[in-house]
Amino acid sequence: MDKLDKEFKKIKGLTFLPYIGDEYLYLEPKNKTLIIGQSHYEGEEHGECLTRVVVEDHFLKHRFFKGIFNLFNLDISEKLPRLICYYNFVQRSMKHNKEQPNKDDYKKGWEVFFELIKIIKPTNCLFIGVTAFNYLNKKENISKKICEKKISRVYPRVATIKSDKEYINLYFIRHTSTFFSPKEWREFLMRESFKHQLDWFKQKINKK
Repeated sequence: MDKLDKEFKKIKGLTFLPYIGDEYLYLEPKNKTLIIGQSHYEGEEHGECLTRVVVEDHFLKHRFFKGIFNLFNLDISEKLPRLICYYNFVQRSMKHNKEQPNKDDYKKGWEVFFELIKIIKPTNCLFIGVTAFNYLNKKENISKKICEKKISRVYPRVATIKSDKEYINLYFIRHTSTFFSPKEWREFLMRESFKHQLDWFKQKINKK
């Protein structure tokens, strides 16, 4: 992890070190999933380790993270965070819970994201929240799609990045804390080529 942290700290604009599950680095590429939250609202006393502290202290308890378990149709288990990476897209803490990230936050967020995935090499990126999609610039190696039917008042979004002869799939879903329908969003992910990963999570986590 120390070696990875040295690489992370070279990324311009990365304020909070990502959480890396104990087993993530040893997984087959097709099973590497990066989960992306939106922003932090407190905890600046933890400095660059804030994201890691949040995951370690709240992944099994907070409504936001419980929504991910419900999305994956899993029982609450400490096994899941061992298998994934997690970080927040916006790399500054909001001053209060009514403050929202601004346009510049999202633009800088994509700059950090593209550098981060070079290091952790995920195949699947699950964004909890859809706003970042609006600031993703379409390029020759990036395709984008907004789905036609709303789920939980939100249009699902997907994108694909072609990188080094591999494809990275990006899925953008509604924030799991409010007006969230796990079953409908799970069905969306299954339609968008995430079924293998859902099945894999279930097999790994339910394995005795």
